[in-house]
Amino acid sequence: MPSAAQECPRYAVRSGERDEMILYHFTALYNLDHPEDGRTILKEGLKSNRKKGMPPLDAVWFTTEADPEFMFAREDGTLNPDWKKDCARIKVVIPSTDKRLMKWETWLREQSFVSFNDRIFLPSEMINAIYAHNLMGYKFCYVYFGSIPPSEFRGVEYADPQMRAETETELLGHR
Repeated sequence: MPSAAQECPRYAVRSGERDEMILYHFTALYNLDHPEDGRTILKEGLKSNRKKGMPPLDAVWFTTEADPEFMFAREDGTLNPDWKKDCARIKVVIPSTDKRLMKWETWLREQSFVSFNDRIFLPSEMINAIYAHNLMGYKFCYVYFGSIPPSEFRGVEYADPQMRAETETELLGHR
């Protein structure tokens, strides 16, 4: 089985003796530090939410795109062009040989079936539906079956490039 870097070599970087993947996780700003309802990414790190969303639910989602056009859809399934206004971008670097890291499409193709929104899909049905709706951003998605502690974050910034430029500081407080 190819490593994550072999599947997407332009996002692999050499660091010492190993290949690493530069990955980005996008989340609502609210999720960074609201312990009253369990949203504590800045204290506890990234972990699966196991609640809702695109499968697999037991993984942390990443993309290799630093500034994707879309990431989150509205409740009705339409794309939300303003999604970046209320989101943070968390940058991490993961060794491409880490067995917990897998390209999402590779994971999907290995499943017998997938449950999503109370429906059962064959992997090919889900892939065809995604490409039929021109949601090509999923080609850049990776899933990580583990947790990432805050000490491993390489950056926490606003997802919106304009907000990043205006503040020049990170949400986490270091670079």
